[in-house]
Amino acid sequence: MNQKCQRSSASLDLNESFRAEGLARLKKIIGDCSTPSIEDLSLWACLLLKETPFSDTVPRAILVGDSHWVPHFKNTDTYLELSECIQSFLPTLFMAQTPAALNRGALPGEGTLHSPLFISLHRKAIASAKCVVSFHLEPLLAALANRVPAILIGGRGSNQTELAKKIGIPVVIGNDPKKMVAEVDVFFTHYPWKKVDQFCREIMSEFSFLEKLSEKSVEKWERINRENLNFPFTVCSMTDSNYLPFFLGFIENLNDVSQGDFKCFLLALDSNVTKQVKKLKLASHIEVVTPADLWTPKELPIIEARSIGCKAFSSKPKLISWALQKTDGPVFYCDSDVFFCEPISELRKVIETEKIVLFPHINDEFPSALIDGLFNAGMIVVAPGAENFLDWWSELCFRECNFNRERGVVGDQAYLNLVPILFTGVKIYKQRNHNVARWNSKTLKLDLDLNASETPIIDGGVKVSTYHAAFCDERGVYQMKFLWDHLVSFFSPASVRNNSKALATNIIFQQSNYWTYSEHVLTLQRFSERWLTKIHIRLAIQTKFWFTKTGRRWIAVLVFIHQMLNRLKIKSVSEVNNPSIDYPENNSPGWVASNQKTMEKAPVKLTISKNPASVTA
Repeated sequence: MNQKCQRSSASLDLNESFRAEGLARLKKIIGDCSTPSIEDLSLWACLLLKETPFSDTVPRAILVGDSHWVPHFKNTDTYLELSECIQSFLPTLFMAQTPAALNRGALPGEGTLHSPLFISLHRKAIASAKCVVSFHLEPLLAALANRVPAILIGGRGSNQTELAKKIGIPVVIGNDPKKMVAEVDVFFTHYPWKKVDQFCREIMSEFSFLEKLSEKSVEKWERINRENLNFPFTVCSMTDSNYLPFFLGFIENLNDVSQGDFKCFLLALDSNVTKQVKKLKLASHIEVVTPADLWTPKELPIIEARSIGCKAFSSKPKLISWALQKTDGPVFYCDSDVFFCEPISELRKVIETEKIVLFPHINDEFPSALIDGLFNAGMIVVAPGAENFLDWWSELCFRECNFNRERGVVGDQAYLNLVPILFTGVKIYKQRNHNVARWNSKTLKLDLDLNASETPIIDGGVKVSTYHAAFCDERGVYQMKFLWDHLVSFFSPASVRNNSKALATNIIFQQSNYWTYSEHVLTLQRFSERWLTKIHIRLAIQTKFWFTKTGRRWIAVLVFIHQMLNRLKIKSVSEVNNPSIDYPENNSPGWVASNQKTMEKAPVKLTISKNPASVTA
C-alpha cells in the first residue's frame, strides 16, 4: 500500500472500531446463544475491552481527540491547550482518532498516537494509562474495563454527557482548557469508583457469559504455560542507548508472547544501557553482558576502536556463545527490531534435531542476495553442539568486520554463506513465515488480513510469525513495530525517549503517512539545528520550538505560503530535496535500489544497516 492509500485508510473512527471489537468479543464468547436484550449493546460491549497493560509503566495520561469539529470551543487550539494543561500533572499522550484530529490538535512526536492499521495499540495504551480523558464514551468504557479513571469532557451538555453522569463518569463542560483541566485533576485525585462500579455491575449482570470469559482466559494461559515449561526460551540481543527504545519494545513484546517465561542475554554497548535496564520490572529476566565480559584484555581495545555497528557485529558470535554456555537448550538470537506476531511456541518449532538454523533473506532482487549475503544475521538459532561454528564465526568477525562488498565482507553476515558447506547439522529455514522484512515483502506478498486487519500475512493467507522491522514495507506492516516501540518507551520507567534519535525518526516517519505537517516540522527542525544554533539564537527558537503550540502556528503559516508557491508552479527547495517514494504494485527489479536512493534524500534520512536495531538516523 502506498502512502496515499495508507492515508485514505485512516478514515475509520476509533469509536466505531472500539464498538466493533467489543461486539466481536461478545459474539465470540456467547457463540450461538441469544444476544442480551440491552439497548445500545455495541456501546456497552466496550466494557469487554480488557487488555493486558505493559509490564513496565509509569503514570501517564491519555487525551482522546474528538472525531469531529467542536464549534463551541473558542479557538482551534483547544486540543493543544488541553494537552499542555494535563501535562502539568501527568505526561500526556494525545490519541488522534482521525487525520482531522491530527491537524486540529496534535504535535509531531512521541506525544501523539494515530494508528488506523493497528487499532489494538490504542486499547493497549488505555489499559496502561493512569487516566483517560475523552470527548466520547467508547474510550472511557474501555478505560473502565481496565479500571483506569475515565473523565468525559465537552464544550456543552448533550445526550452523551447525560449518559456519562448516569454511569457515574465525571463530566467536565466548558471551553476554557485551564479551568477544565483543574476539574480533571480533582476528579482524577478523587475518582467516584463506588458509583461507577455499581453501574458497571448492573450492566454486566446482563452479560451472563462473563464467567465463561474468565474460565477461557485461565485455560488459555495454563495451556501456554505448559508449552513454555516443556521448552525454556533463551534469547539474546544487543543495543546501545540510541536503540534502547527498540530493545524495550522487543523485550515487552517477548514477555507478552511468552507470558514471562524467558531469559534474555543483552549485550550493552554503553554504560547507560545497563543503568536504564535496572529500572525495569523485567530486569530479572535480563542478564546484561558487556564487551569486557566477552573479549580478553588483549582483544578488547581492538573491538572498542571499531564503530558502534562493527563492534556489535564483531561481538555477536561471542554473545551467542556466552548465552549457550549458560543454558542447556537452544539459543535464539534476534535483532531488537524483530517483532513476534504469534506465541513464542511458533518460533520454537524451527529447531528440531539440528544444531544451527539459518534464515534466508529471500530477497526481492537477485543482486541484493549476492551483495548482502544469502542469510540474515538478524535472526539465528543455535543449539548445544554448535560451538565449533560460533568459534569459527567469532574468529572471522574479529579479524575483519566492516563493509567491503568488493571483497565479499558485509559485517558479520556474509560469512554465513559458507556455514551449510563447512558444518553439519545446519538447517535452512524455508517455510518463509519467519523473519519477514522489507527486503522480501514483494516476493512473499506481505499483506494484512482483510478479515483480521491487524494480522500480517504472506503468500495470500499464511500468518507471519516474526516480522523484522528494518525500515518500511509498502503495506504498512512496519508500523506495528514502530508504534509498539513508541508506546513502550512512552510508558517505560527507563529514561530513553528524549535521548534516542532513532526512536524520534521512526515516530515521525510513521506519523508522516497520515500527517503532512510532520514533513514541515522536520525541515524546520533541521534548519534550527544547522543555522539558528550556530548564530546562538537558543532562547527564542530551538529544535523543540517547532513542537510547541506557537511553533505549530508558524508551521501553519509556512504551509500556507508553501501551498501558494505550488499554485504558482514554483518548485520549492523542499520539493527538490524531498522526492516522494514510489511503491509500484508489481515486483519491479529496480524497486529496492531505486527506493534506497530516494530514501537517502528523503526528509527522514534513514539508512539500511544490520545494526542491533537496523533503522539508523
